[in-house]
Amino acid sequence: MKRFVLLSLALAALLAAPALAETRIQVNIGLAPPPPVVVFREPPPMAFVPEARVYYVDREDLPYDCFRFGVYFYIYNDGWWYRASRYGGPYRVIEERRVPQAIMMVPTRHWKHHPHGMPPGQAKKYYGDERGRGRGQSNGHGHDRH
Repeated sequence: MKRFVLLSLALAALLAAPALAETRIQVNIGLAPPPPVVVFREPPPMAFVPEARVYYVDREDLPYDCFRFGVYFYIYNDGWWYRASRYGGPYRVIEERRVPQAIMMVPTRHWKHHPHGMPPGQAKKYYGDERGRGRGQSNGHGHDRH
């Protein structure tokens, strides 16, 4: 009986460890605000950026950045990234590392609020050093434009 109890406790500990790790990942993403309200009754006007192979929504009245790359639409709003498989949503929060690098390389002139102030390669050319690497270029909210 004692052996059965010890075996049961060991099995329970093994099963609990992966659940704890998954919970931690969910907590970080769970802090994101809800996605912005996206109301497109028809496909939004999109412009193609050939050097990045990315489309961006070309509407001045949108308060956020919206891109299409491959089969997904991406929104950058107030420091958070969201993704959907349709232009009308539903959008779900994603980590910045899951945003295609091609979107990050779209020239600044096609953004409302680039998360790094400017694409990293552009910042390196502009400053002549490594200042354009990572989030250190902006105030963390993506509202800086250089």
